[in-house]
Amino acid sequence: MSINISSYVREISVIVIGIAIALFGDDLMQQYEREKISTELKVNLLEEVNEIEKYITNRENVFVNDKQILMALINESIDIDSLVKIKLDKSIYDMSIFGYRGFQPPNAFYKSLVNDGKIRYLESINLKKELDLMHNVNSYYILENVKLEIVAGQKLKDFFETNHPKIIFNSLDNSIGVNKYVYDLCLLIQGNDRIKAILVGKISQMEDKIIFLKKYKESLNKIKGSLITSLDKEEV
Repeated sequence: MSINISSYVREISVIVIGIAIALFGDDLMQQYEREKISTELKVNLLEEVNEIEKYITNRENVFVNDKQILMALINESIDIDSLVKIKLDKSIYDMSIFGYRGFQPPNAFYKSLVNDGKIRYLESINLKKELDLMHNVNSYYILENVKLEIVAGQKLKDFFETNHPKIIFNSLDNSIGVNKYVYDLCLLIQGNDRIKAILVGKISQMEDKIIFLKKYKESLNKIKGSLITSLDKEEV
């Protein structure tokens, strides 16, 4: 009887050990698959971050240039020749005054991570928080200021079309040189408090936009550093 019990115990032990080994092996396989997916996601995410970096450099330049032009136009002590040297293209002045600079960084891969639920494969909580801060918070405030710029630009366009249509015509007339166009534009702006007031408001919105662009860029740098560090460790 004792022999049968011992044999039974041994059989049960063998089965239990076999199940444990199988489960352990399955866990290892699942862990390997998770790590493999995580690595692939981080590589693709880093590629998108590099593309965003190029886009942000461009946006930073045009945002600052637009603000510089408007500040020069309302500066009563500005030298007209110095103003013309800022940009030699009439369309640049028109864009700064009447238009706006959009903000659409490449983020298709990040959106797919969120929509497909694959963002869960990124182990770092800090990385996910920074991604959310960059794409959903800082980006939101940049876009909100862009909307305000659009409203200010439309106000200016409506005012010029109604009260000073010649400026609009001259901006489209190739026979009118940039020097004369900017000279007339500057004299008109500095002699009209209503135009200056709208421009001051637009400049304020540009400044806020630039502030949040800097915050966006700070998050971008943190994300890039985190991804590079993580991928380097995985290669070791």
